Amino acid sequence: MRALKEWSAVVRALEDGVQCVILRKGGIHDSGPQGPFGGAEFALFPTHEHQEASSIRPEFRHYLEGGAPHGESFNTVGSLATVVAEAEVAPGPALDALSPMHIWSGEYVAKRAAWMPERPLRAALLRVRRISGERVSTGPEHAGCRSWIDVECSAAGGEAAMGDADAAAALEAFEGAVSR
Repeated sequence: MRALKEWSAVVRALEDGVQCVILRKGGIHDSGPQGPFGGAEFALFPTHEHQEASSIRPEFRHYLEGGAPHGESFNTVGSLATVVAEAEVAPGPALDALSPMHIWSGEYVAKRAAWMPERPLRAALLRVRRISGERVSTGPEHAGCRSWIDVECSAAGGEAAMGDADAAAALEAFEGAVSR
């Protein structure tokens, strides 16, 4: 199964339904555009690479503590996601309007938007499903600054991180934000 590498704190916020938007440009080792999510469900692969407390708004820094078990040869995947909507966003009103839908600090979002200006910043609204934590083996192919990896993971069962009414409200808010 395809898996998107994302900070552990962000994955935990997504699993709690506190965050529903991710902002992507891709990793240094990624090639090509980073927006072709398609409609397929993918795993969220929690990572600690580049994760810093200063990049998370203070009221959400508790997500930096704990997290799923991980080690040099394994990680734990506890959620799957599907992209509900996505759009290119530029710094300014649209990007600012997405702030209530994620846990990153304003400074971090500005830094991410400015990094590699030739790559567009993509916002994706996710519908996340929590699954029982599944331990997956990791190796050198999972390391480094790349967004997408392949993992052996079951997609069975699970519970939505956000109810239908909240998901509908999130979609409406996302569409309103990116149309600014």
